Amino acid sequence: MPAVLGSAQMAGVAFGAVISYGLVSGGVLPLMLAGPVVAMVGYVAAACLVLLLMYCLADMAVTHPVPSAFGAYAEAYIGLRMGIVVRVAYFSAVVCIVGTEVVLLEPLFGFWLAPLPGWMVVVLLLIGLGAINGLGALASARFGLSLAVLKVIALIALVALAVYQAPLAGEAEIGIGDTVWPDIWADVPLPSLWQAFVVAVLGYIGIETMAVAAAETAAPAAVLRRSMRRATWGVLILVLCAVAASGWIQAQHFVPFNVPPFVYLLGLTGVPAVNTVFNVLMLLAVVSVLNSQIYAGSRQLFGLSRAGRAPAVLARPWSRSASGSVACTVLLPILIYLAYEAFPTQVYIGATSIAVTALLAVWMAIFASHVGFRRQAGGRSWQGVVGVVLVLAIAASTLQIDVFGVALMVGLPFLIFIFMAEFVFGLFFANPK
Repeated sequence: MPAVLGSAQMAGVAFGAVISYGLVSGGVLPLMLAGPVVAMVGYVAAACLVLLLMYCLADMAVTHPVPSAFGAYAEAYIGLRMGIVVRVAYFSAVVCIVGTEVVLLEPLFGFWLAPLPGWMVVVLLLIGLGAINGLGALASARFGLSLAVLKVIALIALVALAVYQAPLAGEAEIGIGDTVWPDIWADVPLPSLWQAFVVAVLGYIGIETMAVAAAETAAPAAVLRRSMRRATWGVLILVLCAVAASGWIQAQHFVPFNVPPFVYLLGLTGVPAVNTVFNVLMLLAVVSVLNSQIYAGSRQLFGLSRAGRAPAVLARPWSRSASGSVACTVLLPILIYLAYEAFPTQVYIGATSIAVTALLAVWMAIFASHVGFRRQAGGRSWQGVVGVVLVLAIAASTLQIDVFGVALMVGLPFLIFIFMAEFVFGLFFANPK
């Protein structure tokens, strides 16, 4: 694929994937699990792991600018079959995320487009996103960047509103001065902090899409590496500011469990038409995530086709993109969404479990690939070793967190099935290197 993206468009893909509905609403899960202070510490610790991940990705992306990114890295430094498994796992995760994340838009469409059935509008939206991505990487990135900019501006405005409200803390129901750091830590066992860290790490998932966009970025290696690092810092700083603002709101006020903290904040400041404003932010957040995921997923399917594990027609470029890959990346989530409409609980649990497990496996493969990458160059990768150990620990810890308790039980058999299918295919129907 030709290098047609700029550094800002590459960063827009990452911002689009990470700045999700949960962050924009202020309803980040660790705040509910462990409280504001512990959640903030967990997010800072998770940010350190993300920095290690993006260091490894930037190192490999400037050397191997290929569309399937981490799938190709795994193939080169772990083995052909593992490269195939990583691509299939990531594509499967994208299908599951897009097929279930789009459900968040149903209430919005029901509010604005009442005459039309919600499912019809959702399907048309996905087809529209597929059409934009089918026009090529540049069209997709420009659209994604515009959404990401609007989303980032909105999030910065919400954080600024929270800061503006800070001098009024004395009038709040709960004063932060009533609690001191030693008392907070005395009541917080280490497992709570670890759980906050685990959930925060899962909240950063999506930032790896930047490596996919890097392959289509027209920039010299040194500039590309610097751009990836700056974009990573930008994402992390924005996320941490949003978490801090959300935590402040929850620490100062009795926020009802079913009210997102930033919606509560907008109500405090007297902003008119709060629900309409929030609906617009929700639309920006979800559509931006969907666009970034469709972009990244289609590139993995493109790589699978080039590796001989998907129909060759999916790798046939059209208008600067693999349009067949884009079409499949949209069609399969539509099927997931329609299945969700029929069996919501079963499909949501299954899709979420597969997505979480598959993406953790991809992160672990990225770190392991960097170990092989450095070893081939005659060096060592402590970042890769630390990353593999931490991701393994995080994956095991999901068994102890209620909302992710079944993730491994569903996702791990799925990954084993992918590996066995690739092993059988490679043994009998292909000629592995």
